[in-house]
Amino acid sequence: YASLLIGYFSAYHVARITGLDICIRKPILVTCGADKTVRVWNYHEKTCEIVKFFHEDAFSVALHPSGKFIHILPLQQIQNI
Repeated sequence: YASLLIGYFSAYHVARITGLDICIRKPILVTCGADKTVRVWNYHEKTCEIVKFFHEDAFSVALHPSGKFIHILPLQQIQNI
């Protein structure tokens, strides 16, 4: 099922998706990609609700169970370790 979601939602990123997380209490998921964006999707409505652009690639995202908070891990932070 997750691979179907990645195929569906990747059409809206202009580069590969590097991270994905799903909320357990709301019908939302969040993706980040090599196009330097983080996107919040409503999978019931099949819409992108929020798009945030950054100056660097986001490598991973984590969504709080409430759906109110997103943790974003930039790729550069991993490379500096």
